[in-house]
Amino acid sequence: MTYNFWDILPVALFLAVIAFLIIRSFFKVADIDAFSPEKIKVGWFTIGMSLVATDVSLAFIIGSAGYGYTKGLAVGSYGWTASLVMIIVALYVLPRLMRVGIKTLPEYLELHFSPQIRLVVSLLFLFFIVAVVLSSVFYSFAFLIINLLNLEDFWLIPMIWFIGCLSGGILFSSGIEKAMKIDVVIALAMLAAGVFVVTLCIIKVGGFNVLVNNVPASRLSSVLPANDNYLPWTQVFVGGLWLLHFNYWAFNPPIIQKALVASTLSDAQKGYLLAATIKIIVPFIFILPGVAGLILYGDKVANQDAIFPLILKDVLPIGFKGLVMVAFSATIISTTNAMLNSAASIFTLDVFQRFIKPELNDELKKTVYRYSIVFCVFIAIVIAPYVSNFEHIFDLSQKARSIITPGLLITFIFALFVARSSSTSAWIALGGMIPVYFIVTKVFGQMASLNLFGLNVMFLLIPVILWTLLKPLKEPVNLKGKREIRFERNLLVVTWSIFIVTAVLSIYLIFL
Repeated sequence: MTYNFWDILPVALFLAVIAFLIIRSFFKVADIDAFSPEKIKVGWFTIGMSLVATDVSLAFIIGSAGYGYTKGLAVGSYGWTASLVMIIVALYVLPRLMRVGIKTLPEYLELHFSPQIRLVVSLLFLFFIVAVVLSSVFYSFAFLIINLLNLEDFWLIPMIWFIGCLSGGILFSSGIEKAMKIDVVIALAMLAAGVFVVTLCIIKVGGFNVLVNNVPASRLSSVLPANDNYLPWTQVFVGGLWLLHFNYWAFNPPIIQKALVASTLSDAQKGYLLAATIKIIVPFIFILPGVAGLILYGDKVANQDAIFPLILKDVLPIGFKGLVMVAFSATIISTTNAMLNSAASIFTLDVFQRFIKPELNDELKKTVYRYSIVFCVFIAIVIAPYVSNFEHIFDLSQKARSIITPGLLITFIFALFVARSSSTSAWIALGGMIPVYFIVTKVFGQMASLNLFGLNVMFLLIPVILWTLLKPLKEPVNLKGKREIRFERNLLVVTWSIFIVTAVLSIYLIFL
């Protein structure tokens, strides 16, 4: 791979900016706006672009191209159906969460259930965010750099430590409001780079008509067969994919906390709808390069995760490699900022302040928050190399989600929408998720993962429903809240939602 001055310069400037932020962090501690949503002033555009920057991580980009290579455009259902679920979250979940003025998701569970439920869910969130998601992000970055620069495998672990320490230092010098505004620049740069790469891929294969005529028709279909082992159409339309999306966009701390800091419900809703709109086009940007890889390389690439780095090396002209590398690599800043802020906030507020030292002043809160970031980064760095033990980058997070998501999803749904559900209902959901997972996988192990996930939720939901019906609370829990939140649907939000639904349906019909 050939580099010149213009390839190296953007990378050098990018690292210089990160180094500056880290050095600055030693002289200025992080703001505590993460704990004070009322102090934060971000508009709907910032919220929406920040959601995109956090969601479209480097692991997502690499994985999307990889699955585009092996499965085709149908993998875009992850984005298209997500945009529909985001409408539901914007209209029906955000108002219920925002009106009580919570700072973290586990806090809501204490308001409805008990402090013990809050603690258990906080620990589960910490495990998943740090040990699973953050470690995968660090690994994916190191994996991309190793492949782009043709480095030996020896450099994988030093690269993980390098990016872990760099990304961890950034949040020290700025609060969540500043981090979200940085996300806007990162998201725009990432989308522009993605459009640039997919355009070059189409040109490389000879044009869009050549692409359409030289790949199997199934690769450009919007659905996969019912017997597909990854994303069967049955699960896309009536199965577990919707439940995964609902959990991710409604009850995933790094995501939902972006909206909870909005000054108004309208800003939060429009931010979600902006992100949903972009989610519609993201699959075309990052999956089509993988589809084009079928023409460029045939079926000779054994590791699908290697297809995107290979495409970048082959299609990018000299002078643009550095710029594109920076645009994609910068997504790690948004992702890690969201993960680390969420994990550190949960530990500080839901664990340390609530159960260890209730009388926590602002200065000590800052200290705990900062040391939480250091600890989270260290744990993620130690675990990251083991992500390579899985066949694909997404496999670790998918497996962990399959185990703990059903219990968390049911717990939050009952807390939000079932006023007479008791703490015992939550304990059944949380305590039964591991046994139910192993029973279902043992009995139905040959089914697609999304089918298994749907069965996990169904079998876990049955005892929770029965208990709630047999032993409901004598008095319903009605959380009136502390913040003035209007529930009216304004015309723009409703019209925008209808546009998103129409666009998604059109895509499925056109590419069917």
